[in-house]
Amino acid sequence: MHMIRLQSVSELNDTPFEQVSKRISGDQQAYLIKEHQQAIGFFALHPLDDQVTKLTTFVITTLDQSENLVEMFYKIIEIAEDNHMHYLVVETDHQDIIELLTWIGFKHWKDECNTWGYSCG
Repeated sequence: MHMIRLQSVSELNDTPFEQVSKRISGDQQAYLIKEHQQAIGFFALHPLDDQVTKLTTFVITTLDQSENLVEMFYKIIEIAEDNHMHYLVVETDHQDIIELLTWIGFKHWKDECNTWGYSCG
């Protein structure tokens, strides 16, 4: 599985993610998730400040095994670390995702409702 940083969201044209990509603003970093040369997902990170980045969009088309979802989150954490971020935050109210995030090591983020943070590196 590979995460490929996109230079422009227009690179998502003619993919299953074209509609979702229209919600991405210029200060967000967009990534394509590929497995076996096939695009299977897309996500975007938005730096909130020089220490915190937020996962703003996360879309996958297929998921063969739940382990793949865990691997995707670990790779997103690696990207945040590579960008010298101290924290990765995710906002969600989906209980299944919250359970996954806490299993990976995310903690409830300060006083923010439905927000979970991971302390990078």
